[in-house]
Amino acid sequence: MGGTSRGNELPAEGPSSVAVGSDGAVYVLDRLNGRVLRVTSRAVKEVASVPMDSMDLAVGVDSVSGADAGVVIGAWSPLRARVWLRAGGQDAGEVIVPRSLRLARGIGLFASRRVVVRNAHQETYLLGSPAAGRSLAAVLRSKREGAYFLADGSGVQVRRRPSDGRAEVLVLEAGTSNRTTVKRRLVLDDVVMGVRLVGAAGGHVCVRLEKTDPTASVGSGVAVSREVVCLRAADGAQVLRRALPAPGRYLPRRELALGGSPARLVFMHPTNEGLDVQVWTLPDATSGATAAPTVAAEVTP
Repeated sequence: MGGTSRGNELPAEGPSSVAVGSDGAVYVLDRLNGRVLRVTSRAVKEVASVPMDSMDLAVGVDSVSGADAGVVIGAWSPLRARVWLRAGGQDAGEVIVPRSLRLARGIGLFASRRVVVRNAHQETYLLGSPAAGRSLAAVLRSKREGAYFLADGSGVQVRRRPSDGRAEVLVLEAGTSNRTTVKRRLVLDDVVMGVRLVGAAGGHVCVRLEKTDPTASVGSGVAVSREVVCLRAADGAQVLRRALPAPGRYLPRRELALGGSPARLVFMHPTNEGLDVQVWTLPDATSGATAAPTVAAEVTP
């Protein structure tokens, strides 16, 4: 696994992003070695080569050549405003991110190799595919409210409530209207300094929370704790809550990902010994159960 330790004048570097395939396998973007790895509890396998300036990763089902054609991988470079696609380990074309969307925060893949981008305002735009590009006007008209979407098309956003500082998940009405209509609010008890949406899958929504601890002593600084929480989108019931370690020598662009069927939450944590990957399988959203025990894998340097 590619990685460099932090020096006097250089930042630490390492794997940049993580994603979950439809089969529940974990995919890691090893940017420094220009490759994507498929990680399971049994094996680590290189499945695609990608440019070394790739920073984010998305994985989807490749339905271009048939329903069971396999996996399509997307790697995004903010620097070059390109998303490169790989299918069956081979080049499957590229999609350009318009200049108007250069504030994109991440990418996703829909059916037929269609690429979507998510921006800092938790909006999603459809760019099209290498074989079916879209004009800038069509891309801008495709805007949907929500960074991720539930099975019924409802968009999902998160925010820190200005009234009391609590974390809140907003479930938005389905549709492409630019007017946001909130149909459900899932409010957590946590008072946070920051909240970020990890994803939505299998009727669940997962968020990462950052909270200050005024009782902790860290010299002249502020102690910050991190947690990941997964909720049932229907009623806000918590199915998973885990404390996250402090960032190590390197903080990936994406350290948490949610996807697959059944839904799995993945946490990627670079350490001095290698890369620790933890996976939680979320329960069926109608079962009322909590998440299954952790299945851990470790990728050595």
